[in-house]
Amino acid sequence: MGLLSASNDQQRIEGVELLGAYPSPKSEAILNKLLQSDPNPEVRSAAALSLATSENPAESTIQTLINTLEDKTEDVRYGALSTLEDYLAVLDKGSPRYRTIHSGLIKQLSSKNLTSEMRGDIKNTLEDR
Repeated sequence: MGLLSASNDQQRIEGVELLGAYPSPKSEAILNKLLQSDPNPEVRSAAALSLATSENPAESTIQTLINTLEDKTEDVRYGALSTLEDYLAVLDKGSPRYRTIHSGLIKQLSSKNLTSEMRGDIKNTLEDR
């Protein structure tokens, strides 16, 4: 936990990766917060990817990942999309979480803050499902 508050970016990234290795509701909440607030895009990207280990992600985590598709940094956006794709891959298509993610991705397609590349990647993700 001490690594997560370090001033050194590499130590925070290491802390995020370690936290992701031990998924729990508490670690998920911490990663979710870091994804939203850490000033370093590498830390945010690591947090987005580490959230993929959450077996039953909270609605707030899903919404944060969907919102992160508009992040100003490409690696962070793609980390979030990768994690959402991981969730979709293991969820039943009829499940509430699957529908939440699917509808969130569809809604994001109309966002003016989305890059054209991300819009295309979201469309590909939706077509693959």
